[in-house]
Amino acid sequence: MIVSIEGMDGCGKTTVAKALAVKLGFEYSHNVIQDYFQIPEDKYKEFVKYIRKSDNRQLALMFYTFRCMFENNDRNRNLIVERGMPSVFFFEEKNAPQGFFETFSKLGTIPDLTFMLYAGSKERLNRIAGRDVNDEDLRSYEVRKLGYDKMVEFAEKYNVPYIALDTTKFDLNQICKIACNIISVYDKLGPEQKQKLFKIANSKFGFNLSEMSEGKSFGYYKPVMIKGETNERAL
Repeated sequence: MIVSIEGMDGCGKTTVAKALAVKLGFEYSHNVIQDYFQIPEDKYKEFVKYIRKSDNRQLALMFYTFRCMFENNDRNRNLIVERGMPSVFFFEEKNAPQGFFETFSKLGTIPDLTFMLYAGSKERLNRIAGRDVNDEDLRSYEVRKLGYDKMVEFAEKYNVPYIALDTTKFDLNQICKIACNIISVYDKLGPEQKQKLFKIANSKFGFNLSEMSEGKSFGYYKPVMIKGETNERAL
């Protein structure tokens, strides 16, 4: 089973992905390509930096799409990865030719299940600064954007099985418990049962984006709080 942890920078993807892998006994890979080919981290970062700064945006589009395809190639593995095609859609939609995402969404780029983690811009910037005040992402305009509307647009348009989790409402332990419970039963459900699961889970644990200029809402429409919730966030 391939599980993807999706969301904007600073929402808690790595923390949640690693914690879930430990609790479930799954493999975790921050980057499957780097791990598979045993590429030194500094070399791989240099390569990705070159792609991100290239004037040829189709290069980034194809690289990140290929990465998603590579990550989802072996369905016999129990693997947790970070980021997927919803992120590619958010960052690279404007550089994609017509029909690109429709075509590649059918070519093995979509994981079995995606958890989309939400946190607002200020919350994410604080988290990034908390782990490294010199992080380049703090100076990135992209980090300040709320890209969830585009991510959900992709997920719904191309039938990505996803569940939204608001990391500002639930702490790390709560999120892991929710995700583990869902993953433990997911493969046992039929198509109709899965659709019911998505509807219930997104209504209960999802996020509200009505404060955005577009006025759109995804996930739950009334805030859900857990009794005795701690204010300490470990994401």
